Amino acid sequence: MGAAGAVARAACRAAPARHQGLCRDCRRHAHTVPARPLSRYRCEQSAGSGQRGRRRALRAAAAARDGDPGSDGAADAGDVMALMRAPLQLRSRPAIFLDKDGTLLEDVPYNVDPARIALAPGAGEGLRMLGATGSPLIVVSNQPGVALGLFPEAALEGVAKRLGELFALHGATLGGFYFCPHAPAADGSIHCACRKPGDGLLRQAAEAHGLALEGSWMIGDILNDVEAGRRAGCQTILIANGNETLWQPGRLRVPDYIVGRFDEAAAIVIAQQARHAPRAQHLRAVA
Repeated sequence: MGAAGAVARAACRAAPARHQGLCRDCRRHAHTVPARPLSRYRCEQSAGSGQRGRRRALRAAAAARDGDPGSDGAADAGDVMALMRAPLQLRSRPAIFLDKDGTLLEDVPYNVDPARIALAPGAGEGLRMLGATGSPLIVVSNQPGVALGLFPEAALEGVAKRLGELFALHGATLGGFYFCPHAPAADGSIHCACRKPGDGLLRQAAEAHGLALEGSWMIGDILNDVEAGRRAGCQTILIANGNETLWQPGRLRVPDYIVGRFDEAAAIVIAQQARHAPRAQHLRAVA
């Protein structure tokens, strides 16, 4: 895809090292958006449609496999949304996936006003710690407010811009912002492949950035985040700050670690990376 950032829109969870692909609809309607300044996106249709054209849009290319781990509604139920994408890497590397509301940011329901966006306790120091690792930091977020008509998806450009500013303020770089714009059906069922607890957003980001999901991390504040990470094959950390209220059990809903704040989660990632660094260096030397 070349050096580009992206704003992607997705539609679309599986045990570690396995996944269910994005739906046919996702491949048919997905688009890529090179990212420069957020106000100057251009769109190209992805492979699968057989066309490439520029048009004003916020959609990005979805993965090329079929599957339907769940869905968020009938309308546009096949698109994946991603904001800002970095250049593809020649060698796969692990990333750190971050939930947005309640994990990275204070949880303000359906907020897209940049002025009201504030980091959660410990998030500033945690970003500083994670930024020093050099691992790509990718935000993955459910944004049903789009489907519910509470705000246009274009409003998420301002959210992405503010996130980038907050990352930079704390010595980190926002590698990408991927979100699902769908809402569950009235009965709670999901009909897209991107809404967490599905792993569609993580796999979309991995494909776009050349990331290795095995060895990556998923940090979130509810068990849906944990399940998304587990489905993608990532190690998972639950920030038990009171936002998880259902505690619905499941084999994929057991986190590897539980902490109370974002900076504590960052400390675990750094400690585990340091522990496995000698082996990683050996593998690079052999390669």
